[in-house]
Amino acid sequence: MRVVAGEYGTHRGPAEVLMPLLLWHVSIPAKGKFEAAVPSGYELAAYVISGEATFAESDRAGAGQLALFENADGDIAFSNSGETPLDVMVLGGAPAEGPLVFHGPFVMNSVDQVRNAERAYHLGQMGELASA
Repeated sequence: MRVVAGEYGTHRGPAEVLMPLLLWHVSIPAKGKFEAAVPSGYELAAYVISGEATFAESDRAGAGQLALFENADGDIAFSNSGETPLDVMVLGGAPAEGPLVFHGPFVMNSVDQVRNAERAYHLGQMGELASA
């Protein structure tokens, strides 16, 4: 497993975050299982990158599908229901508070905040992603 953002046990991801969240890349061999404790109250989902996953003992998701964890309340689990390796991106965080305004990749609490974020992006004030 790779921790991209947030924490998993004593491991902290390299991405700097401004709110409580997690982003994990989980790889599971055929017939393997993944279980993890997550902060109580987080909203969580799992995006299947490749393979087929089983959630809640009967719900399945394949490559390109997103599974939502409802009432995870501190624990999540899923398994590899296929014969090939499974890659899943687990993502989630504390629920957003207040109204949300979406525009392109920006999600803020007001139109003014979105406009400020767009301005900062166009002026190069949001940093850079390191090339792989």
